[in-house]
Order: sequence, then structure tokens, then C-alpha cells
Amino acid sequence: MDKNEHITYWLETAKSDWETVNILFVNKKYLQSLFFAHLTIEKIAKALFIKFTEEIYPPKTHDIVKLLDKTNQTFDNETLIFLKAFNIYNLEGRYPDYLSNIYQSTTKEKASELIIKIEGIKDCLLKMI
Repeated sequence: MDKNEHITYWLETAKSDWETVNILFVNKKYLQSLFFAHLTIEKIAKALFIKFTEEIYPPKTHDIVKLLDKTNQTFDNETLIFLKAFNIYNLEGRYPDYLSNIYQSTTKEKASELIIKIEGIKDCLLKMI
């Protein structure tokens, strides 16, 4: 696969994951929905990494902020702080018993608020591609 095919791969899988976000949310699987929201942004960040570096393979990390940092693109501090905190949903989605208080505190309202914010970030990142 060439560079553009790699970028397309990450974007297509991110699109599919975003569809999953909505399915899980509707089915009241709020924490799982946020896990897939994280996965969506992670994959878009990996596409950006490929676009803005000489590499065709992104680093094997789930840390959105680290991925975006390697693109040499400029992001406002508020977004980076939010994404750093949002990284918790990657861990929690993989190990739901690890931080059970997050599982219990992820209400419909909280998940909805986070998904709306992440959707704005998603749209902003996609414009950079």
C-alpha cells in the first residue's frame, strides 16, 4: 500500500467506528460508545500522522495527543487538554473493571456532552486531511 492508501484505510475504519459510536449510544452502552469515539479520533490522528510525516505506518500508541504532536500541526491548548483527558476512555474501554468509578459515572448526559465535543474535534481534524 502506498501513503494515500494507508491514509484511506485509517479514515475508512474511523468512519465505521464513528457509526459504532452512535449505535452503542442509542443502545445505552455509554462507556463503550466513548471507547469507539476515542478509537475514531485515534485513527484520524494516525491518518494525519501519515499525511504530515515521511512515514506510512503510525506509531503503535493509543495516545491521541502524542500522535497529533508528531504531525507538527497546531492545536489549541484547550483541545489538547481535552484530548489528554479523553485518553482515559481508551484505557477504560479496554479494561472496564480497571476504573469502575468511570464506568458508573458515565451517564447518558455526560456521554452525550463528550460525544458532541469529540464530533467537533473529529470534523476539524478531517478538514486537515
